[in-house]
Amino acid sequence: MARKKPLAAQLAPVTRQREPGSSLVPKLEDFTTNLLAHPNIGEALGIAGEYAGVSFDHAYSAEIVALEQDQKDLDIRFKDSIAQRSYLVVRIKGTPGYKKSAPERSGTDKDTVSLSDWRVRDLIGAGLALTMAGAAMVLGWSNVYANLMAGNPTFLERPWLAASLAMLLPIGSAGLKFVSNFIYLDTWRVRYSLFIYFLLFILLITWGVLFGMNFNGAAGEIDWTSLGEASTTATPLVYVQLLAEMVGATALYLAFEEIAARYAPDNYVLNAEHHEAVKALKAHDVEHEEIKKRRGAVTGRLKALAALREKSINEAVAQHLALRKANHPTFGQ
Repeated sequence: MARKKPLAAQLAPVTRQREPGSSLVPKLEDFTTNLLAHPNIGEALGIAGEYAGVSFDHAYSAEIVALEQDQKDLDIRFKDSIAQRSYLVVRIKGTPGYKKSAPERSGTDKDTVSLSDWRVRDLIGAGLALTMAGAAMVLGWSNVYANLMAGNPTFLERPWLAASLAMLLPIGSAGLKFVSNFIYLDTWRVRYSLFIYFLLFILLITWGVLFGMNFNGAAGEIDWTSLGEASTTATPLVYVQLLAEMVGATALYLAFEEIAARYAPDNYVLNAEHHEAVKALKAHDVEHEEIKKRRGAVTGRLKALAALREKSINEAVAQHLALRKANHPTFGQ
């Protein structure tokens, strides 16, 4: 395959002499004029376009290289900035703007209502709920303790161990109740309470069925220590009863809290963590917009230079065609 001749070798003989000290790169007008002597019009047009592109690169290469390096750096910074902004947005969404506070610590003049100002109906309801919740915990503890002590040598020798393990049920009941303290939206707090009440309802129905299957005579004596061995339904009865006692205490505590909240409502104060996250996002947005603006300017300039290069090539080709037409009136006919 024949080796392509260099660009200079493809040119027609130069008809003009350059003055001493002139630029080594001839002007585009002189170059296209010299191309008029080229016998192949197609090659001449290709050479004119190529020369225009080379001339453009000669003039703008330093700027283009610098812009491309800036673009790579700004692309990385812009990507990191988007990731950082997404993190801050998620942090703000996950942090409530306000948090609960007692009235006396909220900076307001609100005072809690004394117990003597409660309505009788609420006093009875709250007292009953609190009393029954405590009773449910005691019964749950007693139930676990009795089952642990029923014929188990380890616990018979160490009753304090059985008593300690039995405390798990009251602890679990209290833990379920305090979950509602971390729910800030009233809608979800109500849903959680309704779920606890619904679960208690199901457990009580199940407990009633299992209890009837195990104790179907009014005169029969209940032997709680043998519940695990009496029948195939005795063990599930113990499980359901323990769950009912635990969930029941939670439900009653939630009921008491709902009544008490009417006379000692929570106040809300600004959450400093949320405030700091919003402040960080605002500061980051300023920096993000600056990176975005610089990145857009660099990308726009590169596209403008690419378009300008294409424009220069097209103008060079058009100029050569015009010169051909001017020097050869029959050209193109």
